[in-house]
Amino acid sequence: MDEQYRDTNGQTVLHCAAKHRNVLKYLINECNCDIMVTDKDGIPFLHYAVKHTNVVKYLINECNCDIMVTDKDGVPFLHYVASEGLLDVLECMVMNINDYIMDEQYRDTNGQTVLHCAVKHINVLKYLINECNCDIMVTDKDGIPFLHYVAREGLLDVLKCMVMNINGDIMDEQYRDTNGQTVLHCAVKHINVLKYLINECNCDIMVTDKDGIPFLHYVAKEGLLDVLKCMVMTINGHIMNKKYHDTNGQTVLHCAVKHMNVLKHLINECNCDIMVTDKDGVPFLHYVTSEGLLDVLKCMVMNINGHIMDKKYHDTYGRTVLHYAVEHIDVLKYFINECNCDIMTRDKYGHTLLHNVASEGLLDVLKCMVMNINGHIMDKQYRDTKGWTVLHYAVKHINVLKYLINECKCDILVTDKDGVPFLHYVASEGLLDVLKCMVMNINGHIMDKQYRDTNGRTVLHCAVKHINVLKYLINECNCDIMVTDKNGVPFLHYVASEGLLDVLKCMVMNINGHIMDKQYRDTNGQTVLHCAVKHINVLKYLINECNCDIMVTDKDGVPFLHYVASEGLLDVLECMVMNINGHIMDEQYRDTNGQTVLHCAVKHINVLKYLINECKCDIMVTDKDGVPFLHYVAREGLLDVLKCMVMNINGHIMDKQYRDTNGRTVLHCAVKHINVLKYLIKECICDIMVTDKDGVPFLHYVASEGLLDVLKCMVMNINGHIMDEQYCNTNGQTVLHCAVKHINVVKYLIKE
Repeated sequence: MDEQYRDTNGQTVLHCAAKHRNVLKYLINECNCDIMVTDKDGIPFLHYAVKHTNVVKYLINECNCDIMVTDKDGVPFLHYVASEGLLDVLECMVMNINDYIMDEQYRDTNGQTVLHCAVKHINVLKYLINECNCDIMVTDKDGIPFLHYVAREGLLDVLKCMVMNINGDIMDEQYRDTNGQTVLHCAVKHINVLKYLINECNCDIMVTDKDGIPFLHYVAKEGLLDVLKCMVMTINGHIMNKKYHDTNGQTVLHCAVKHMNVLKHLINECNCDIMVTDKDGVPFLHYVTSEGLLDVLKCMVMNINGHIMDKKYHDTYGRTVLHYAVEHIDVLKYFINECNCDIMTRDKYGHTLLHNVASEGLLDVLKCMVMNINGHIMDKQYRDTKGWTVLHYAVKHINVLKYLINECKCDILVTDKDGVPFLHYVASEGLLDVLKCMVMNINGHIMDKQYRDTNGRTVLHCAVKHINVLKYLINECNCDIMVTDKNGVPFLHYVASEGLLDVLKCMVMNINGHIMDKQYRDTNGQTVLHCAVKHINVLKYLINECNCDIMVTDKDGVPFLHYVASEGLLDVLECMVMNINGHIMDEQYRDTNGQTVLHCAVKHINVLKYLINECKCDIMVTDKDGVPFLHYVAREGLLDVLKCMVMNINGHIMDKQYRDTNGRTVLHCAVKHINVLKYLIKECICDIMVTDKDGVPFLHYVASEGLLDVLKCMVMNINGHIMDEQYCNTNGQTVLHCAVKHINVVKYLIKE
């Protein structure tokens, strides 16, 4: 019986004798034929005998054939017998293996057990389940239980056969497959199976899959209306109440949103509430709107009163159904035209839908809305809680702005709650394109006084940080850079005071070369130089490039140079010196009080040093009363200033040439300041006997005034007999005569 004995079909003599038990016995027992031989297609000899029970019994019982032998596709003989529905053969085989013949070791290469193979043969299944105790929850290689497989295939008879073999609650959670689906999910396409599972087996239609989605919601999402109707009778009338939210907070309505017929049934027959909210507090009505489902919306409207958009239908964000419809023009039109929705309804922040649309730049939506309110849709009553109008919200969208201004006649000078016109707001934000769009709608002089805001600022003041906007306003719109704010300060001065050099340069080309002359003083009488005093770079530009006169005076007649000196602004002074001749401090530079720059700088040592050492200022220059600056310093007791000055004149700075118009020397002027006197006498070798214009020595003057401390200071500077005749004045009086009215001085002169 070896291979040479095969016929053209590849069969051996053993295959040909499969129908005849007596011939088989002879071939096997006498001729030693191999019962495991296969034909040319790899089919074992046992498969040939499958339809002959007596032969199969012989082969299994007498010849010990393995019933799990597989064909070329890996299908065991046992599974092959089950799939063919050969109950007699199966019964014959069962006695030859252990009681649990259906456990996992008997799966075929597809992962199917004998139950899966016998699924089309009820009698075989009954035998396997009842007699062989097969587990109907055994899973295939994909983890799908046999029970679920039967349900998915819609095999109701098989299902009924199986139910009697497990407890009544066969559908509880322990019977989920690896996808988390129950037998109900698997049977969803077979109404008859579902009815049986729900009505006879008491399956819970709210059982959830692994994602927490109830079976009811799954059915709705798939649009299975017949299945839904089948299920409704098994729970109370209000099947859609809150306890039926899934883990996403969605109700059955949310799940059915894409299936009109299912929605109609849920709303009309099951009385579902279309305002039921999801976990985020968004009503189903709003959800439908946000998705732009107009047909669904129309289906729903008939179930609530005509004013479906009133305030009670705001979601947790305070938004109405209109806010959600903003991206869907057809839905908006329906709401506004058919449902009479108010486009000015506000959300919880006070933002109207109209403003929201403008801020998003939705021009088509805006056009759709405009026809539903009066022509002046932008008037004051339509401001939000910030006081902003629709123009403010549309500021980033040129096309929307053009429409609002040109078609809707919006007023670009409308003010916010702080009194700032929209035009000014645009300038302050530097929105040049927006500004250009607006200019064509008002007269050429858009910046005149009537356009000031509540702070008295013009559009120029608002645009000060944006050079490109300023250039446009000045060059194209002919704005006047000398326009004043409410305090009378010209815009030019404001720019200088802020140190905005780039802005200043931009402006200079628009006025004549002498932009700083008297006509440009502000209400305080200050010129642009005074305003720029804290900004060196601006000052340099004004002086060097614009030829500003540093001797220009304020309203009090004080030159700018003197003002700088009085403030002690050395850096500013140094910047200015290069623009006038070396003797900048001569008489032509006195102010209306007759004071020179030295007088003004008297409190600032560093400035004085610079004026004296670098600018060669004359410390003996006199004021309008003929008092030299040196005497002024002494009279004020400014010792540090005096020391600073001494190095600039010869050792005898106090001789007769230094008398003032009253004939007084520096000693006379310093008489009230002991520290100054000591310095003048000891360090500067001043002569205490110097006389005034009346021939009275300084010593006698001191005695006549009773200035004992001054006298004591002076005594150490002459010999012990200071009172002899040589010290008589022109009237022949000695110091004693002069001191006669002052007892303490007389005592000192006599005793000491």
